[in-house]
Amino acid sequence: MNTSTFLFLVKDEFRRRNSAKHSNKWWMFYVAAGILIGLIFAAVFADNIDPYGVMFMSFGFPYITFVIAFGIVIREWKNGTAGWWLTLPYPRRSLILSKYAASICTAVIMHIIFWVGAQLFVAYALILKGNFNFHSLTAFMQTSAIWYGVIMMVIPFMAAFGTLTGVVSRSRLKPLTPMLWIVYGFSGNSLFWILKSPHLNKLQLAQNPNEIFIVQSHEFGWIALGIILLSGILISAATVLMNKQVEG
Repeated sequence: MNTSTFLFLVKDEFRRRNSAKHSNKWWMFYVAAGILIGLIFAAVFADNIDPYGVMFMSFGFPYITFVIAFGIVIREWKNGTAGWWLTLPYPRRSLILSKYAASICTAVIMHIIFWVGAQLFVAYALILKGNFNFHSLTAFMQTSAIWYGVIMMVIPFMAAFGTLTGVVSRSRLKPLTPMLWIVYGFSGNSLFWILKSPHLNKLQLAQNPNEIFIVQSHEFGWIALGIILLSGILISAATVLMNKQVEG
């Protein structure tokens, strides 16, 4: 399958996802309510807000990435389109890869939105505290960008694991699904495994972005390679199941 066809499949995943989202007329209300709650919270607790504490919310993102990938796969069965999807004139490997790519793109977009939102929230809180200055905001932006970059390293793995779990849940191996959800509970903490690497124990949320971590660059290279290999194994397993164990 050529690149243009693959990109078409990925685009179609986004189109159907957006169509489902817009069919729920309450989604804009939820977004507005969340923003309003954040503004009120910042106004009430402005004096006690630690800008760098905001970044700890990102520890939940690996779990969200898994759920996104899982949801994109099982959506076909929930919407009653599994039979149509599985009979498309494309290899099933291409079908599963398009969902995997869509889940990664969705997770990356989510991370970027939350990062931008964190910058706006911190700027708003600093203004309310009366000690806003561009140097502090710039330092936070640099530090949080590095931190989110570390968080995003686990996106390929968690997306692949979510994709595999979604396929297993709709295959003849469905009884294994609860076990995979248990593993999911541990794998979401994969970021902590990264931080426990011998050369990464100095990682800290320091206000000086130059001190956020002291680590040899090759350490992250090995970690990234391991994540890519594990992701490839999980997606290959999902493809095998799609070909042999999944029916519409």
